[in-house]
Amino acid sequence: MKKLLLTLVLVTVTIILFAQSDYDIIDRNDYYIIKTGFSTKSDTKTVSDIMNLNDVEQLLGKSSKTIREYRETQDDYQETIEYNDGIILRIPESKHGSIKFHITSSNYTLLLKSGEQIKVGMNSNELSMIFPNSFAKRQIIQNINGYNGKTGMLVYFSFKRENKVFIEDAWISFIIGEDGILKEIKTVQPS
Repeated sequence: MKKLLLTLVLVTVTIILFAQSDYDIIDRNDYYIIKTGFSTKSDTKTVSDIMNLNDVEQLLGKSSKTIREYRETQDDYQETIEYNDGIILRIPESKHGSIKFHITSSNYTLLLKSGEQIKVGMNSNELSMIFPNSFAKRQIIQNINGYNGKTGMLVYFSFKRENKVFIEDAWISFIIGEDGILKEIKTVQPS
């Protein structure tokens, strides 16, 4: 019985890893979050380099609301930084580089190191040119309050070590409305 269970777990993990490889990937060091209309400076930090409230406020200006909370399941603290004009960032103190964000307005842009810009309000066709594999695998969201009928698209986080690319079990989720317009951008990192 234990062998059967172990075999099922290994097969499931293998299927998940192969399924992920059909999606586009992005390294956490390959993009910035900037205020729309602003360009990056040579000292602008990538999202993975943002470590605390000070870093965020240097990049985006004074925040509207900040909460430091203890996360019992992770046994660490997290700073939640909220701006009233469309972005929430969550920075865990113990896992630097694992910042979470939720963008809901065109006031903020994901700027890729390649120069491509992604922001709420853009047409899904533009998004398909940036992430064609993930766009091809997009799916209509069902049974999730507030998202029914919208389309979800995933781009997995990745990293390189010793010239090998590893795909993480975390991703950026792009939520596209029924009108074909990008409505939200958020990270998902299962605990």
